[in-house]
Parts: sequence; structure tokens; C-alpha cells
Amino acid sequence: MEVLGAVSSGIAIGQLCAGIAKAIDLWHSIEDLPSDLNDVVDRLEAFGPVLQDMVGKLSRCEEEYGEPGLRLLAQHVRACGVYADKACKAVDEMARKLQSSLQRAPQQSLQSRTRRKMRLAWAALRKGDLEKLERRLDAAVGMVLMCIAAYDRAIMQASHDRIAEKTAAKVVNEQKILHQDFEDRIARRVSLDVVSQLDKITKQLQAPMHQESDGANETEYVIVRSTTTWRGPRLPSYKPTPTGQVATVSHRDRCEWSLSLQLPAWISGSVWEMQVCWSMTGGWQQSLRSFGVRSRHSAIFAVVKKGDVKGMMAMFSKGEASPLDRDEKGSNLLYYATDYRQVEVCRTLLDLGLEDLIDDNGGSSESPLGELVKSRESLAPTPGSAHHALISLFKSRSSNIPTLTIERMFEFETECSYSDDWLRIFQRNFLPGYDDLPLRDRAEATRLGAFTTQDVLVYRRLLNQDGVITEADVRASAKAGFSLVHSAAAALGKRFAHEMQFNPRLGRDEDDGAPVDGNDSESEGQMTWMVRLQAWTEGWSYTFAETLRAAEWEQLNGVETIAPWDWYRVPVWTGTPLISVLGGALCRISPDLSWGKWDAVFRGVLKQWLRDLRDADVDLLQYGRAEALKIRFTAPEVKGAFDADAVAASRRHVRSSLRMRESWMQMVDDEHPRSDLYWLPVRIIGLDYGPRLGDWRLWWAPEFEAFAAEFWESVGRPQVTMPGSWVDF
Repeated sequence: MEVLGAVSSGIAIGQLCAGIAKAIDLWHSIEDLPSDLNDVVDRLEAFGPVLQDMVGKLSRCEEEYGEPGLRLLAQHVRACGVYADKACKAVDEMARKLQSSLQRAPQQSLQSRTRRKMRLAWAALRKGDLEKLERRLDAAVGMVLMCIAAYDRAIMQASHDRIAEKTAAKVVNEQKILHQDFEDRIARRVSLDVVSQLDKITKQLQAPMHQESDGANETEYVIVRSTTTWRGPRLPSYKPTPTGQVATVSHRDRCEWSLSLQLPAWISGSVWEMQVCWSMTGGWQQSLRSFGVRSRHSAIFAVVKKGDVKGMMAMFSKGEASPLDRDEKGSNLLYYATDYRQVEVCRTLLDLGLEDLIDDNGGSSESPLGELVKSRESLAPTPGSAHHALISLFKSRSSNIPTLTIERMFEFETECSYSDDWLRIFQRNFLPGYDDLPLRDRAEATRLGAFTTQDVLVYRRLLNQDGVITEADVRASAKAGFSLVHSAAAALGKRFAHEMQFNPRLGRDEDDGAPVDGNDSESEGQMTWMVRLQAWTEGWSYTFAETLRAAEWEQLNGVETIAPWDWYRVPVWTGTPLISVLGGALCRISPDLSWGKWDAVFRGVLKQWLRDLRDADVDLLQYGRAEALKIRFTAPEVKGAFDADAVAASRRHVRSSLRMRESWMQMVDDEHPRSDLYWLPVRIIGLDYGPRLGDWRLWWAPEFEAFAAEFWESVGRPQVTMPGSWVDF
């Protein structure tokens, strides 16, 4: 039925096209039509090609849409035919009306006949007829539009249905093909597995008995890699004791608690480590591991030294050793493998999850990383292949080493390394992106290096790779809170004070005209026999003068808080660069020196600071005025930079931990126990200044009264009573 409807609709539309063509021919034979009628006729004429195309397509509907699943919707087809019939009737009636109007006049000559047609047409088509004709033309146009709309809906719906059915059929066909291929693949794999198993069983049955006995001695091992990084405490020593050892640590910010327990030697030689942490996603998590403490002559260490990976893994699988085992000094297997340059053993241990032991000494002198950095091969122009392979291996695992920081770099400072060799090697190999760090981080490293570095070139390259100090660097470092001027002042004070312990002539004031005696008996005895590296050279003086030359007045007198390393018994001070010079000097002197020597050191470092300012073309008189203004009015708190209040406030600061200690520091610690972390507090009283070096004088005094106040406060403190209570007299 749907096909017949489509055919009938095509016939109706064809009749409509013929009627429209006939009406248009009649209208074109009339000249000077009204504008409204002319517009409607033009619209009908424009629909001609569209209707012709519809007739052509509907004639093929029987062939294209004759299938049961791809037929035109009956309602759209019937609507199309109804609209086409109505439009055809309207056009036919209009054509008959016009034809009858034109045939009322008799036939005459061509010219008179044309004029008479016009007169007869206008006479016949009066006002009422014109209005009716215009309405009928509009109705015809509307019918044609509805016919086209119904046709479009029918074609669109049929196309969608046809596409959907073709797509569904294609998907079903492809699914069948894939399912068949999958079943064939599974069948082939199963058959291959069965054949391989049968071949293996056949070979085993045909093998000789002695081969079976040899194969039984081989050990298969499976090691499960640990993905948990141990961040718990380390025992100070792993040497077994009769009472055992225990160490705990907790982190509130990470909700973590860790425990390291070594059982008494008469019970077991194992060490147990437990870690408990809580997170929002995983809840409570626990990890437990244990390892043994063995002699350095045991079999596992011998196997590691030889580089026998198979033997080491066999001992692990049999339970004869553990990857975490240590000797009595705390050195682990990774340390021995690094020390003996066994690259494959190191790679195997790291693959087992021991990245957190790369920089762990465990109480021994060095960690595997430290031993590799401080190796003499690192200083060779062309290191060995094994050394280079270990550097590359550790560098590839550096992302799993949380201790590779700037502070760790300064732990490679030693007195025997006059050129800061180990620091440079660590920076080159394990901090490759140091030069790309923000200026604030590099300025902080320069601040820390001002107290410890020995080579002036290393100090300069902590800021920039080329060692150049620019005005922009000085300005930006001051804004970041690590002013290069303060770093230079602290470095000057510490180094010059250290050099004055061996050469007191450095503190002489040549501007006063005092002769410098080359046979100074005070320093001759120390200078004749001692061969040492000078802490103060002209290179340092040139570097400080270059820094001061690049600074502005705001940086020369800027107030900043300086936090030295924790091992220096000096409080965290707040002051100008001149105060930082005195702070650097306090980092070198100790109570072994008399108060007169303290004053001599202060005067010596002050004069050297003024010499560097003068070399940097700074007006000393103007600088002194600005400094005195800061001390007296603008920032009077700088007078108490090293007093008792500063000591009390400094106890609340977190300072960087210094592992490397100079020899003089160890001697002082032996004579002065670290019951208190600070020396006697001092207070700055005043400052004299002028255009010459001799005009400058710093006035200071020890705060003995601070200790007296603390004593009498602790002794004569009244008893605290509650107000309103009974007091016994």
C-alpha cells in the first residue's frame, strides 16, 4: 500500500507541475500584471524545478523503497498526495478562469487582438475577481509548500531507517566475524600449549638420570620488590649489644609513626623496622621488615665483593641472607657493591627496591653515594668505565632519593678539599639542574656557602655558572631575603677572623701610620712551622668589592635576618651588613680568646670591611651616617642582634644542620661541652665613623648582667599563690 501511495503521489505532483506550467504560460501572455499577482506567479514558477525533481524521485520509490524495512511512511505519502491534489485543483480553476476571460473577445488582427485581450482581461478581472484570484494563488503556493515539506519528511525518515538497518546489519556481521576469529585463536593457542607440554614431558622422560640429578641442585628464586620507601629512624650503631637498641620517630604532618628495634644479642641478631601511617585514601597502612647484622667477613659480603649475582640471589631465596643486611658498622650490601665497583650487583639491588639506601650510611662513615662522590676516580680526567656506569646508574634513580638537596651538597665540604672538589662533583653529577633553579634558591645556597666554602670560584659559581655578580642579582637577592651583600659580609667576618688567629698583623690599621713590623713575634712562631690553606686571600677581597660595587645604598644598609648553620654557637641575628660582618666573626671566635682578642678581631674585620667599601668607591662618611641613622633611630633593634633577647628568640628558629666541622670547632667542643648552644651574649653600644679608617670604632660590651638576672630570677622568684587564698606567714 505504501508503494501505491508513493506512485499516486507522484502522479498528483506530475499533474500539479503540468497545471502550474499551463497557468504560468497564460499569465505570461498578459502584460502589466499587478505587482502582488506578479510576485505570486514568480513564486509558482520557482517551484517548477523542485516539483520536477520530486516527480523523478517518486517514480523510483517503487524500486528503492519497495523492501519491507525501507518503505516510506504511509502518512507522509498520503499527505503529500492530498496536498498535491488540492494545489492541482486550485491551479486548474485559476487557469480556467483566466482562459475564459481571455476568450470573451472575438478574434481580430494580431495587434488589435493583443490590445483587446488586455482590455478584456482587465474588464473581466475586476476588483473582486482580482482578490479571489490572489487568494487562490496564495492557496496554491501554500499547497505546494506543504507538499514539499511532506516529501522531505518522508524521504528523511526513510533514509534514517535505511541507514540504521544497514549499520545494525554491518555491526552484527562484524561481531560474528570477530567471534569466529577469537574462537579460532583460542583453539590454536590451546593446541600449541598442549603440544608444547607434551614435548616437554617427552624430553624429560627421555633425559638421562644424571641430568635430572644435576638439575635438582639448581635453585629457582623469586624476589618480590618492595614499593615502600623506608622513612623511619636509623639506629646510631648496629653493633649487637646485650640490652638491644630502639629508636622511634613520628611525623604529625604525615600522620606517621616509625620504630627501629634491635633485639639483644643473646636473643637474635636481627633488626626489626615497623612503620604505621594513615592517609585519607588508604586509611591505616602498616609495613614491617627485618634484616640481619652480620660480620663483614660473612659469605654474603664476600659474594657481593666478587660480583656473583646468581650466588647472591640464591642466598636470598634460601633465607641465608637479606638484601637489607648490614655489617656491624652499619654498611649495607649496596655500599660494598659500590666500593668494589660491582655494577651488576648494584643494579640488581636497586631493582629489588633499595633506592632509599643509596644515600644512607646507617651509622658508618659514608653512604654508597658519598663513597662514589669522594672516590679518587672522580678527580681523574677520564674515570674508569665501572665508575662512570655507577654514576649513570645512581643518577637514573635520583628521583627516588629524597636527600639530594642543596644542604646535602654542603655536607661534602672537607678541610682537606681545598678546592671544594667533592662539592663540585656532587653538584655536577647529582644536581644537574642547579643552574636552572630560581634565583632565591641559588642565593640561599650562596648564603650557606659563605660559611663553609674554601674556594672563591666555587662561592661565586653558587650564584651563576659564569661566576659574574650583577646589579640585578644583588637587587633580586635582597628582595628574596638572601642578600648577596649580607652573604659577603658574613663570609668576610668569618674568614678574616680565622686568618687573624694565625696572622694578627692583618688587624693593623695602616691608615694611622703605624709601622708594620715584619718580625712580629706574636705570629712568627705560628707562621714558621705551619703550612695551611689561607682562608683569606686577595681573591676573596676582590669578590666582596665586586659585590659592593654592584649594590645600591638600599642594599648596603638593608636590614635582614641571618640564620647561620646550627653548629655555630651564634644566635640568629637581625641587622645591617655591618652587623653581619660581626656575626661572621662570632662564628669563628670562642671563649678561649680573651675579651681583648675579641675586641681586636672586631676591629680587624670592621677595618677590612671598610677597605672593601673604599675599593668599591663607596663614600665612607656617607655610609657611616646611614649606618648610624639605622642603629640610633630607624632600626635600633640591631644593637641587640647578639644579646640575650636574640639568644632566646633564636631558640625558636629552625637552622640548617652542619655535618662537616672544622678542626678548630672540634677542639672547642672538646673543651667547652655543648650544654648551651650559644656563647656569651654581647650588645652593641655605639659606632664612631668618619672619612678615614682610623675614625671608625665599634663600641660593644658582654652582657654579664643577663646571666646575673637569670640567676637571681631563678633563686629569688617568689612563690606563686592564688589571689584570695590564705597565706601562712
